[in-house]
Amino acid sequence: MTVKIDFNVFDRFRELYAKDPEEADRLKAELIERSIQNALSGSCPPPERDLRAVQWRIQVARETSKNPNQSMVRAYQMMWNGFVGEGGLKEAIKILAGTPSLVIAEKVLEEREKSQEPPKKPNNVIALRRKN
Repeated sequence: MTVKIDFNVFDRFRELYAKDPEEADRLKAELIERSIQNALSGSCPPPERDLRAVQWRIQVARETSKNPNQSMVRAYQMMWNGFVGEGGLKEAIKILAGTPSLVIAEKVLEEREKSQEPPKKPNNVIALRRKN
């Protein structure tokens, strides 16, 4: 399957926003809705409420940003956190790859680093000295 990408879309949106911002906003909302519906019609769709929640978070970040650059940075941070954050894609890949012990070990190490406590010795282990 070949996907044709129109790299002039950004310029066309910019021109539309300059001419008719309200129409550009309506078109943007329509494209967002189509994207959500397209994702829902896939072979393994996510729950619709999850997609709507992500879209809501992005919209709130845009509306509360001081400028377009800050809005872009916030969206980037959300995507990055969705990848490496708790419960993110990186963690899911580890679990799917059959290495849940790595995820557990990583969480245990992070918790120990936060608490700064040395690892506790189990009660049933006897410490032995090495002979030199």
